[in-house]
Amino acid sequence: MKIKFTAFLLVLSLIICSCSFLTSATDKSQNNQVSIKQADGVLLANGFDEKSIAELNFEVKIRLASTLINSPSKVKLTHSKVQINEAAIIRDFQNMKDENLKSKYGVSDDTVKKIHNDIKKLNEKTDDQIKQEYQKTDNEVQNIRKVLNNNEMELSSLTLQSISNINYHMWVYDDSGILHPVEYSVNAEFTWDSQPLLSWNYSDYVAFAWAGDLATDFTDAQQYNTVHYVYGIQHLHKNILPVENPVNEGLSFGFKQSIPFNQYASYYPSSGFFCFSLYQTSKNNPAKTGKIVSQYGHQHIAFSGMGFSLKSASVSFGSAFDTSDQETFGIRY
Repeated sequence: MKIKFTAFLLVLSLIICSCSFLTSATDKSQNNQVSIKQADGVLLANGFDEKSIAELNFEVKIRLASTLINSPSKVKLTHSKVQINEAAIIRDFQNMKDENLKSKYGVSDDTVKKIHNDIKKLNEKTDDQIKQEYQKTDNEVQNIRKVLNNNEMELSSLTLQSISNINYHMWVYDDSGILHPVEYSVNAEFTWDSQPLLSWNYSDYVAFAWAGDLATDFTDAQQYNTVHYVYGIQHLHKNILPVENPVNEGLSFGFKQSIPFNQYASYYPSSGFFCFSLYQTSKNNPAKTGKIVSQYGHQHIAFSGMGFSLKSASVSFGSAFDTSDQETFGIRY
């Protein structure tokens, strides 16, 4: 009887210890959870702008913020801008002959007419209309008006900078583990500060290249690799399929700068998010070092193109593109 009672106490003790362990683990898990408000604050403190934060998927936002808080060594992120010099293009279209425009920008008669029409419609709008329809600040509207007026006295004090900017954010998780000794989750997001003034029939690209013959995984491609187009309150989501380089050391996502909404207006790409994984089923011994690089390219003339420089794991865009800084992340494989 004494033995049975002792065994009962032992089992009871184990149950109490187990419950205590589970409670402790649960408390710890809850303490590590990040609320959506906290996540926004963490991302803002780590270089994201408010619009980019607002456009991020809930799960993506929570994972990034939680990792930055709990395992900062497991993620690296960078930020840059693409500056689009639309003011200089408008000046050219106001002051150059059509034949010279076709030669400089490599465009057709129809495109020249279309851009002239864009500028004409822009000139007919009031300052308030430009501000609301193109999401411009008061200062940007003043600069746009100076360019549209084509007054040399006003333009002499105006540096023809970009009137539209694209924010480009990239981050890479080190997800290496038992299943894949080498695995990196690559993520990128872009947002337009405001609607572009001119609508070209070109494409923008988000391009990636890396060192090493790493395999790619697009498990979440249908859910996440999308571009969000807007026109006023109208919204359009486009799933973007990646184009992989034949030697498996680079890929790109390409998407139109504008999609017709009707005969008078077009959707423009307000934001986009892309992700994929790079992995190996075994790790080199000793491990090799390399890098993952990425860059955003916005085409503004028809000439030239884009390509990958694979030996140096770099992305190279031609002179027809305005680009972000080239983002670089070190890896071991």
